[in-house]
Amino acid sequence: MPTKRLPFLVQPANRAGSTSIDAQLRNGLFEKDANDIVWCYKRPGLSLETTLPGGSASFFSRSQYGYIAGSSTQILWQGGSYTNASIGQILGGDSAGDGTVFYMLSSGAGGFTFNGSSVSASGAPTSVQGKPFVQGIVQLDQTYYAMDQAGGIYASNVNDPTTWPSSNLIYANNSPGTAIALGRQLSYLLAFKQYDVEIFYDAANPTGSPLGSVSAQRILWGCGFGASIATIDDTVLWLAQGNTGEYFISSMANLSAKRISTPAIDRVLLAYSTAPNVAVTGLGVKIMGHRLYLLQITSNSGGTTLVYDLDLRAWMNWDIPYQLIVGSVSAGAYTQLCNSLGQIFNFNQSLAVDGTTTTYSWIFTTPPFDGGTRAFKYLPRIDILTDNTPAKDLQIRWSDDDQVTWTNWKNVNLASRRPSLTNCGRFRRRTFQVQHTGPQPLRLQAIDLYLEEGVL
Repeated sequence: MPTKRLPFLVQPANRAGSTSIDAQLRNGLFEKDANDIVWCYKRPGLSLETTLPGGSASFFSRSQYGYIAGSSTQILWQGGSYTNASIGQILGGDSAGDGTVFYMLSSGAGGFTFNGSSVSASGAPTSVQGKPFVQGIVQLDQTYYAMDQAGGIYASNVNDPTTWPSSNLIYANNSPGTAIALGRQLSYLLAFKQYDVEIFYDAANPTGSPLGSVSAQRILWGCGFGASIATIDDTVLWLAQGNTGEYFISSMANLSAKRISTPAIDRVLLAYSTAPNVAVTGLGVKIMGHRLYLLQITSNSGGTTLVYDLDLRAWMNWDIPYQLIVGSVSAGAYTQLCNSLGQIFNFNQSLAVDGTTTTYSWIFTTPPFDGGTRAFKYLPRIDILTDNTPAKDLQIRWSDDDQVTWTNWKNVNLASRRPSLTNCGRFRRRTFQVQHTGPQPLRLQAIDLYLEEGVL
């Protein structure tokens, strides 16, 4: 029987809502080289950059001055901070051409402007006092926009986030449903609601709202959680909700939306959506040359982080031990993330630990393999195609009864000339699981199975 090669490439294939069984990749990345060979990497670690004063954060974003973060009592940036006991929940921020950054609060208490060295309270414009605003502040053609839960989109005066005339108002009301978040793509404003996404453009109207509706481009599914929305380059991604209530992952490029989650991913979303106290955070990051969408889901019963590679269109699962908040920023060679404790992390490709000591396991689980026949197969040898490295040994185990029971882990020496195992028994149908637990980077290509076919 010829040698069978199992590449380290797999999509989540969970038959139910759990990510603990069936084919999957945990804490890894796929990459295709110039010869179309797929390599599998261990994900980079999260290196602690700094901890914000105050010890908490609910907002993290980028301005032309670097990162800016906020909690209910502080707005912080590189080199300074502003304290105000009544800041409340920061729903978003955006930059104007003159360099100011404006933030609106959910309490309707007004906003704050930041000029790179100080923060000023803008007061509460009469037209927006007490409004229950949703997530997202968008600046479009020097005008700021905010949306309330009824779908009312309020506009400031041009280049003046402190003045919001009551007449500058338009509603996203093509269909019923609560407004969820306000976003932007290209030069268009996106009004995310429960069951649809309405699109607006700057119509330069001389009176009333500057906006006009692009009704022909309306998206016929909405958004389940505003915090799931993330933007990478010109692509917007979010946890979508159909009019039947089901959840899936959607992406939008050039105002064209499509479903990108697989049925297996949708089963995970369904399982968590019914859990108590579920929280969802979406992040767009660039690491190791990859454009990734991270969807962190947590609940009373646990959590996971679903990861989508935009260029390979591949899904993975990561274990991230921090409660991340919305927003990621580029900082030189790194992408920075912030957690709810105010800790700022860099993805560091030379590390395979989170923080300073938290290790995580790279785990690859293959689909069940039978070689095209249910006859017994004898496996005298397994080769691991990988880089020769003195890193911690790779471990392999397998299950011949559909992952009900597993063998003990067997070590493979990665520093040897030919990392391999011998005398691997016989089977009809086998699932392999490969694990690396050391704090080192890792890259692998495939598993070669040297099979001898039986007659029964």
